[in-house]
Amino acid sequence: MSKPEEKIETTEIPQGKQVSGRTWKQPKTKASNLNQVKALHISWEERQRKRQHDKVLKALSDQIKAEDEKVKTAEKRASEQRRKQKAENEKRGEVVQVVKGSTIKRANKKGLKSFSVR
Repeated sequence: MSKPEEKIETTEIPQGKQVSGRTWKQPKTKASNLNQVKALHISWEERQRKRQHDKVLKALSDQIKAEDEKVKTAEKRASEQRRKQKAENEKRGEVVQVVKGSTIKRANKKGLKSFSVR
């Protein structure tokens, strides 16, 4: 003859209006619940997933860096080519006058500086 066990249900009593009237304040929690520390040990599968993820990210970043480097070198090469072409065109477009040796002999130092050999 056993007594039927009664289940006692405990429900939290809802909080009413605060006496202070400060409705934005949260109810305090117990100090024992504040210090719940995460476990320091990470599972092997989680570590492997993280390593794989890091490998993928590194590969992508290396690929992006390589593409940027290619673009920069191509731009640099094109810029150098344009500069050379521009200098060559200027040289071709100059008006040149042939100066004979007798004129050079008669020229003073200032005049000699204006001559250039091509």
